[in-house]
Amino acid sequence: MEDYLSLMVIMLSFLAMLFCLFVFWLLLTSYRFYNRYSLIITEMAKGLKMSTARLERLPKILFNEEIVFREKTFSTDQFTKEQEIEKE
Repeated sequence: MEDYLSLMVIMLSFLAMLFCLFVFWLLLTSYRFYNRYSLIITEMAKGLKMSTARLERLPKILFNEEIVFREKTFSTDQFTKEQEIEKE
C-alpha cells in the first residue's frame, strides 16, 4: 500500500513539473506574439498618423482653406444626448 502511494506521489509530481513547463512555454510564446503584434500596431498607427496629416493638408492645397478634424470626447457625446432628451 505504501509503495503505491509513493509511486502515485512521484507520478503526480512529475505531471506537475510537466504542467509547469507547459505553462512556462505558453507564457514565452504569448510574450513573443505580444511583442510582434505591438510592433505591427505601432507601425500601423504611424501610417494612420501620416495619412491623417496628408488628409488635413489636402483642403489647404486644393481650396486654400484649413480644415481641422477634431476628436469627439465622451463628455460632448453625453452633453449632446442630454440636449436631445431635454428637447423631447
